[in-house]
Amino acid sequence: MYWMWALTIDTLLFPVLPRQTIFYDIVEYLYSKKLAPRLKEELPALLLKPANEDTKLEQIRIISEIR
Repeated sequence: MYWMWALTIDTLLFPVLPRQTIFYDIVEYLYSKKLAPRLKEELPALLLKPANEDTKLEQIRIISEIR
């Protein structure tokens, strides 16, 4: 079953996701278990519970930023 999931990721998600977004880094991590440097840097901020407006804005900035 793993091969079926891997095939789906390769053929469906990777061509659609732009490499310039953090979503690509997240999917790549799920697929290969290797953290991209940018994801490693931004992961602590993304995992925080958005308790205030500043945290929410920082998370939105990270997600919407194109590198």
